[in-house]
Amino acid sequence: MSTQQFVEEPRTGGTEREKRSVEAAGAGAATEAIGAAAAIVLAIIGLSGALPMAMMAIATIVLGAALLLDAGAVAARYRRLVGESFGGEGRAVRAEVGGGMSAESIAGVAGIVLGILALLGLYPVVLSSIALIAFGAGLLFGSGAKGRFASLSTERHDLAATTRRVLDEALNFTAGGEVLVGIGAVVLGILALLGLQPVTLVLVGYLAVGVTMLFSGSALGARMFSILRHSH
Repeated sequence: MSTQQFVEEPRTGGTEREKRSVEAAGAGAATEAIGAAAAIVLAIIGLSGALPMAMMAIATIVLGAALLLDAGAVAARYRRLVGESFGGEGRAVRAEVGGGMSAESIAGVAGIVLGILALLGLYPVVLSSIALIAFGAGLLFGSGAKGRFASLSTERHDLAATTRRVLDEALNFTAGGEVLVGIGAVVLGILALLGLQPVTLVLVGYLAVGVTMLFSGSALGARMFSILRHSH
């Protein structure tokens, strides 16, 4: 009985900080979804023939910013979760997920920089193609990390079995989609670099990445906000 009280004590003492970290992760996921929706609109406008180069460059910046903000919020929340749940033994778990979120952060920063340069007219097609490859790699490395993070979050907050099952299925679906779209984005980016209808391929790749990030951000955000409701 005394052991149980000892385990639960830190959770009670850090309730407010924990709530803020969940809110930050949820806000990061929501930002990813909003940025993805904006990128989808920009890609569709570009594919329709309206200022395709400008739409491509702006979509690059938007997707990069969405990835960066989401990865930062999730990584901060995950470090706290692993530290509280595993202590010093969580080093390997932290490295696994931290690596995935670092890949997303790097892809996000690369996307912002390449998008700005493309918007300034400096080899926009080449830079956007490289950004698409970076986004694809970020999705590949980050998909499993987000699933692990969300699973640990719900286990720690003891959500109802039915709620957890529904959220797990949604996240597993989006994680599988991220892997497939990530591979597709890398392939499309390489083909665009080879000069095969590069603008069209990049915009199609951005459209696919945007749709995947929209579903992923929505699913992760739903899980974080369900944890907040459960904690009240």
